[in-house]
Amino acid sequence: MRVKKTSKRLLLMLCIIVCVCLFLTRSVNEIQSEGTSAQLATQIPQGMRAVTVSFSSKTLPDKALLYPGCFVDVITMRKLNRNRIAEVLPDFIVDLLVKCKLIRINRGAISTTMLRRIQVLTIKHSLSGTHVTVLVDPRQAEALLLAAQKSIISLSVCKPLDKKTDFKIQQSKPPDKIDLATQIPNGKRAVTIPVSSRDMPDGELLYPGCIVDVLVAFELSGNTALFTTMLRRIQVLAIKRDPSGALVTLLVDSKQAEALSLAAQQGRLSLSVRNPSDKKE
Repeated sequence: MRVKKTSKRLLLMLCIIVCVCLFLTRSVNEIQSEGTSAQLATQIPQGMRAVTVSFSSKTLPDKALLYPGCFVDVITMRKLNRNRIAEVLPDFIVDLLVKCKLIRINRGAISTTMLRRIQVLTIKHSLSGTHVTVLVDPRQAEALLLAAQKSIISLSVCKPLDKKTDFKIQQSKPPDKIDLATQIPNGKRAVTIPVSSRDMPDGELLYPGCIVDVLVAFELSGNTALFTTMLRRIQVLAIKRDPSGALVTLLVDSKQAEALSLAAQQGRLSLSVRNPSDKKE
């Protein structure tokens, strides 16, 4: 009996010690987190706001280009419903009505650059997506949060620190990411697009620095499709291969970035490689 009582007391004491250790560890972590958060908040310039937006992997640039302190353009893609009923109903109800042939609707989309040269403060990855915090003024914050609710948002990366008005974020930046970002020419943007393995050129032909044409296929009504060359003589900046295909980063201007973001959402992209010395359209 005495042995059982002693065992119970030892077990109880052990549980108490474990609970105290967990509590102390949690408190230390919270203090460290609060200290880090306070330090990060001091990096927000006067008059600016830090806004966090969630992105899927399809709408983000290559990870080798995106880092705290880099500069990005924010591109929005919004669907256009040319039907008054569709404008006030949820998308799933509209789709049901269309399938039942109760209404007809011609859908289009528009893509535009809503914010230019916005600086990234933090990047955090999770199972639900990637959360990017950017520095904007109060009006830009309102516009960005509204766009995040109403449209699809993507990012294109700008050349870092090519304006006197740019300011530095005091965070460690991997040298390889900075080196890649500095290869973006002035006035150009780095846009990453997904290309499936069936739409990829031969691996020996596709390499960073090569010149490609970008083709897009759109599915139309019925079994018809439209296939066209949308961009010509585009330089490849980076390639990240995987079993399903590759993420290819291209150097384009801001208008081409908008068109690429829209085509990636609405159609299927593929690439064709051309001779670097070929100047013909």
